[in-house]
Amino acid sequence: MSFLIQNDLGSPLDAMSLEIVILDNAGLVQDLMVLSTGALAKDKRRLRQFDLPGGGCEDLGEILINDVADCQGEAVTKDVCLKALEPSSKTQIKLGL
Repeated sequence: MSFLIQNDLGSPLDAMSLEIVILDNAGLVQDLMVLSTGALAKDKRRLRQFDLPGGGCEDLGEILINDVADCQGEAVTKDVCLKALEPSSKTQIKLGL
């Protein structure tokens, strides 16, 4: 799975990790994991790819960003990172908070 991440916080991120929940087409939880996006410069975009266990994309109904597990940077907190998230998907798989 590919995620395009953009830092619009106004300062660089030293690290960020997102707790995500993978739901199938019936809305049942298939997996819970923490994905690390790594460091991200101010106003920078980065593509990160992650292998998801189990079936293919056709079996996924939704990816829920459950929480920000970690967010480090100057004057940045987990709450600031969570409030700044604007998830969207270019596929039929829902991506949301």
